[in-house]
Amino acid sequence: MASLKQRIFIKLLIGKKNEFLHNSSWFLMHGVNLDKYIEAEYINFTHKGTIPTVTKNPTYPLNQRTRTDIPDKIKLSPYATDEFIIPKIDLQGLPYDKRKTELQDYRDAITNEITSEGIWNVSPHKDSPKTPIIDASGSASNGYKTITSEDIVKLRIALNKAYPGLKKAKWVLTLDTESYWGLSKNDDVLKGQMIYKSKMGEVNAKPVKFHDFIIEEDDRLPYYNANTGERMPYGSVPNIGVDYPCATAFVSNKTFGKAMGKTELFDNPKDSSLQADRGSLLTHAYVGPFSEDLKTNLVFMGGIFRKP
Repeated sequence: MASLKQRIFIKLLIGKKNEFLHNSSWFLMHGVNLDKYIEAEYINFTHKGTIPTVTKNPTYPLNQRTRTDIPDKIKLSPYATDEFIIPKIDLQGLPYDKRKTELQDYRDAITNEITSEGIWNVSPHKDSPKTPIIDASGSASNGYKTITSEDIVKLRIALNKAYPGLKKAKWVLTLDTESYWGLSKNDDVLKGQMIYKSKMGEVNAKPVKFHDFIIEEDDRLPYYNANTGERMPYGSVPNIGVDYPCATAFVSNKTFGKAMGKTELFDNPKDSSLQADRGSLLTHAYVGPFSEDLKTNLVFMGGIFRKP
């Protein structure tokens, strides 16, 4: 069992109800909270079976149906921090609580890593009927074609055809910085939204809405292999100018889930050899599609390739 001090500092790190994971970034706020489905180191949940059919002018007796649901589970991933070392002189002689500020740094680092991986993985594995990806058609900038208003319309049409029941859903389109500001500069609709929000006193004029998308800006977008057209694994180093990035689209509170398991503080206070406090943190979490298979069974996603 964790000591009182460990429990206090873990609470400082994760906050109330794990809000540091669930509400700390624009992206994570769009995921389905799966915390209540955590058992040990797994998220246990069930996919619904087939939907019923409806027959006009039926004959009797009616067809009988028993829905067979499909159990599934996803293993939480461990995220370990560096070990922090805080000399005793810092704990006693500084006019601020260095340990608390260290924990804030670790909190930010953990959140950034989990979020970055989630943004990368919540994207199509490749172009498919259920995960349509179109090609950007604008002029080249820094070696890649730019995204135009017409490209976003094409993606909107492709997603409406793939998911006719989600035409009114809250679709989110994530653009890289160059694409976002290029559109804002060149499109009167987006420019008007930016000006209006600024006049209303909103310093941060995002998110804006465009062609039924909520438009977000983030540069942690996935890269795709130029030879296969498949999403590169998270952590891969793309060949810039050859492999290409992809703006991604998903449905808020439907495409992906998020869950945070236990967080542990490994504390070694008053280390005699260093005359310092030492410690590290281990967090178990998952942010991604409702499947451990990041190649198949992906739905409610789309994208726009920025090819060379």
